[in-house]
Amino acid sequence: MVVFNVRGRAVSAERIAAGAIAAQRLAVLLGKPVRRARAALARSLSCPAGDVEALLRARGDDAIADLIETGSAKGRHSG
Repeated sequence: MVVFNVRGRAVSAERIAAGAIAAQRLAVLLGKPVRRARAALARSLSCPAGDVEALLRARGDDAIADLIETGSAKGRHSG
């Protein structure tokens, strides 16, 4: 994954291991471990938590939407 830091004017690459569990993949994508994946993604996408999965799928990010479904119960049901 390529990470763009607009404030720091930097670009870096982060590796997501193929065997990483959903929580680990989401932590890399979000930049830190989170207990409420859906809420964290909603904040980063600037949308209501209930719209996260549909928004991700609409923009072709099915793999990320799938992570919410396969993540922990807290990640799936938080809002």
